[in-house]
Amino acid sequence: MAKAVKIWLIIAGALVALGLIVVFIALLKGGFDPSALSNKKFETNTVTFDSKEASIVEKIDIDTQTADIVFARSESEDIRVDCYEEENQRHKVTLSGGTLSITSNDQRKNWFDYISFFSFSTPKITVYLPQKEDSAPSYTLTINESTGDIDLPDDLSFDTVDINATTGDVRCFSPIADHAEIKLSTGDITFESPLVHSLDLTATTGDIAVSDVTCDGDININATTGDIELQNVRCRGNIFCEGSTGRTALKDTDAAGGMTLKRSTGDILFDHSDAGELFVTTTTGSVRGTLLTEKIFFAETSVGSVDVPKTTSGGRCEITTTTGSIDIRIEP
Repeated sequence: MAKAVKIWLIIAGALVALGLIVVFIALLKGGFDPSALSNKKFETNTVTFDSKEASIVEKIDIDTQTADIVFARSESEDIRVDCYEEENQRHKVTLSGGTLSITSNDQRKNWFDYISFFSFSTPKITVYLPQKEDSAPSYTLTINESTGDIDLPDDLSFDTVDINATTGDVRCFSPIADHAEIKLSTGDITFESPLVHSLDLTATTGDIAVSDVTCDGDININATTGDIELQNVRCRGNIFCEGSTGRTALKDTDAAGGMTLKRSTGDILFDHSDAGELFVTTTTGSVRGTLLTEKIFFAETSVGSVDVPKTTSGGRCEITTTTGSIDIRIEP
């Protein structure tokens, strides 16, 4: 038995050595470029619409499977779309009725086209847009994607933004005149738009960070598993934050209306933040920090301590936790 094991180990070692030799030869032939090992061939395809065509674009609709999506300010009045993509998984770029559409055009026909031994490149769609004049209607953006990161820059503005993605990070820095809605299954959301009318952010697994934002309407945030952080946020409506596992932290954030914060497991933290009324609930976690104005407190915990100011004026502040302490201070 020991002899048989030794023989198999020798055979296995020989096969590993043979594999390494094959890889070395492939790298040698490819000038030691790792991408030479991949059976995926990438190319860049560009579609350009001149200034006359670009001037009628009001809606952008992107529907793709796997690609990073990046928006950038065009240096001219033209619209240009650069697609870095697999040669048999190209994208179709069309303009019709004021809508710029970018859709997947999967041309794989054989089963072996779906098999990849090595892949060192990521498909990427870059959309170069001219910024419209203030009097012109801005862009309405809709993105549906399976896998890939999405970036919106600070030097482009949109009317509305609707993003639905499965796996990837979304970073939004663009001013948005009306509503923004971003939904992710797995990934982080970074939202730093200086202006938005109303905001809905959802991440099943991932963190959500909102900072340096002024919102005219309501802010709704839901992170099932992940942290929620708001910093330097001014909301003229209401703020709703809900999550299962993770902490919720607010710094220099206020809502003119109400603020409702819910967590199943995780702390809720205030750092010089406030609202007209506050309703805070966490099952396992503590609630602590500083508010800006006096409140009428209703605080309760099953396991833990309660320390809140004995103020008798201001808006209502209800804080409830099952397991955890409550510690609030007023620091204008």
